[in-house]
Amino acid sequence: MITLYWIPRPWPGKLAIAARPRGSDWLDSEMPDWKNASVNAVLSRLTSHEERDLDLARREAPVVDEGLWFASLSVPDRYVPSSPSELAPTLDEIDAELTSGKNVVIH
Repeated sequence: MITLYWIPRPWPGKLAIAARPRGSDWLDSEMPDWKNASVNAVLSRLTSHEERDLDLARREAPVVDEGLWFASLSVPDRYVPSSPSELAPTLDEIDAELTSGKNVVIH
């Protein structure tokens, strides 16, 4: 199971960060663990290159199959998004999830 690191927050929902899930066949077994940990939404920061290398290219399907909301914001390690306008819509969605009392994991 992936360890979730919960962050103190001002929202009704909880925000956590986590290492990326294991790829390949492990992915299907880890998503129910996230749901059992009261996770409602997942934001992935992996790039398409990382997804291929880590065998996580199909990571969205198991997340959605568990009834979780999924979004991707590809940001290479040690970089920041290229512009505020690129980041704003995703942050608005995350804020809405947290404000409605849902728990979000960013990996």
